[in-house]
Amino acid sequence: MANRTDLAAEAARIDAEIKAAEASDAEEDEPGDDALGPAEIKKLKSERTRAKRALKAIDASLLAAARQTLDTMKEADASTEAVGVLRSRIESLVADHFAEIERSTLAWYDNLVNKYATTLRDLEAERDTAAARLDKHLQELGYA
Repeated sequence: MANRTDLAAEAARIDAEIKAAEASDAEEDEPGDDALGPAEIKKLKSERTRAKRALKAIDASLLAAARQTLDTMKEADASTEAVGVLRSRIESLVADHFAEIERSTLAWYDNLVNKYATTLRDLEAERDTAAARLDKHLQELGYA
């Protein structure tokens, strides 16, 4: 499975490179130093084709192995396996949902902490300091 994941990532990376190169070719009349030439794009396309063929071969072998296993399974084993697969999918969905709720709750809490980080006592102290400075300034000007 790790090999399939690596191949899928490689195919996606190559595909992104090809799209970026073709987009830069369409936007620019003069190719820059970092722009890929037609030969390099052709090479990337052949690498992408190789990776996609390898992915299809791996998928076909996995599907064949799954069909063979399913054919050799008894009906009771098949239902137990199906329940197990469904249970693991549901557990995964619940775990993902819980993680999302946890992330949003933490973000909400952090927002509250940032919003109300200054206590009432701190605000009152700042107010008193500002009022004292204002009174002093007004006295210097002769208004008090």
